[in-house]
Amino acid sequence: MIYFTSDLHAFHKNIIRYDELPFNTLEEYREYIKDVWNSTISNEDEVYLLGDTTVGGSNQQVNNFLHSLNGKKYLIKGNHEKQIMKCSYLRDHFEWIKDYYVFDYNKQRFILMHFPIEEWQNKSAMKSIHLHGHSHGKSRKEIRRMDVGFKACNFKIYSIEEIINIFKNVKL
Repeated sequence: MIYFTSDLHAFHKNIIRYDELPFNTLEEYREYIKDVWNSTISNEDEVYLLGDTTVGGSNQQVNNFLHSLNGKKYLIKGNHEKQIMKCSYLRDHFEWIKDYYVFDYNKQRFILMHFPIEEWQNKSAMKSIHLHGHSHGKSRKEIRRMDVGFKACNFKIYSIEEIINIFKNVKL
């Protein structure tokens, strides 16, 4: 199965306050991420992380965190990926790292980017779905666009089938 999430901010020292998260400490938050992730995703599953995965922590802490998460990971770079991009063994946790990615799944086109975009490739012709993060659930709603951020999705990691079902009856 294929899954999508974004904006974990797993080591961001102010994320609990900024996002008004229901956790007392970053350690508690990270443990929650791991529990949700590993109870949802198997080692055979693919996960597209749409940016802002860690933000802070030592390279070893980030390495341990990424290693603890099941599945094959693909990274769409966000605005907080500097640490991962500077360290080869952190990059090695990902099958690939890109700025933007387009793919088709069962005749459904997906446009992946960290940032929400106003217009995207073949929007009307392919009835494509744009998945993004960055806005922490605060972006303007668009007909075929979804913020898959961890907090924006109420701490759920959506599968591709769940996302297709969400958009199944949406008309352009």
